[in-house]
This record gives sequence, C-alpha cells and structure tokens, in this order.
Amino acid sequence: MIEKTLKSIWGVIADEASSNRSFARKIEDEILKQAKELAKQRELEEQITEFNPNVVYKQSGESGLKAALKNRSIAALKQIVKRHNIDPSNQLGGRPTRGKIVELILFSAEKRAKRDAKLFDY
Repeated sequence: MIEKTLKSIWGVIADEASSNRSFARKIEDEILKQAKELAKQRELEEQITEFNPNVVYKQSGESGLKAALKNRSIAALKQIVKRHNIDPSNQLGGRPTRGKIVELILFSAEKRAKRDAKLFDY
C-alpha cells in the first residue's frame, strides 16, 4: 500500500517538474541544499570520529584537552558534545559560545575522570 502511494506521489512530482520549470528549479535547489548539509555533517563526523575528550583528559590533563579543543570549530565542538552525550539536559541552550562549550566539555571530562578513579580504586 505505502509503495503504491509513494510511487503515485513521485509520479505527480515528476510530471509537475517536467511541465513547470520553476517548480523543478525549487526541487533542484532543495536537493543541493540537503546534499551540502549532509556533506558538512559527514565532514564534521570525520573530524571527531577518533576524538574522545575523556581519553584526552585522562592522558594529557586539562591543559592537553584545552589544546586539543582550541582549533576546533563551534560546529565540531557541538558535535563532540552530541556524540559523547555531554549535555543531556541541554544546559548550553540554543546559541552557546565557544568558551561555554569548551567549559562544559572540560567539566564533563574532569567529572568522568574523578568518577573513574573512585570506581577503579582498589
């Protein structure tokens, strides 16, 4: 049922795009916009794939983590926060500053290191 409906909808869109150049242009623009956003998102993912702030903090301390975060874009910092679930209660809000994001990452890494030290203290 759903396949038939989707094919029908795509048929209507294709027919309209072939007869209405303005509509076709809008569709092309939207597809390009979505492709650019996807490419940007993938690039950010590649930049932070191997990066774990908790590991960097444990190995290099606060100064090492600050240095590792220093040259990253705000978008990359946001992606780190998202990937490592550093801000589950959304303390950062809508438009956080670079300093606020770095501060939250440092706080989270320090808290995790202290918790791990207690957990694995034999």
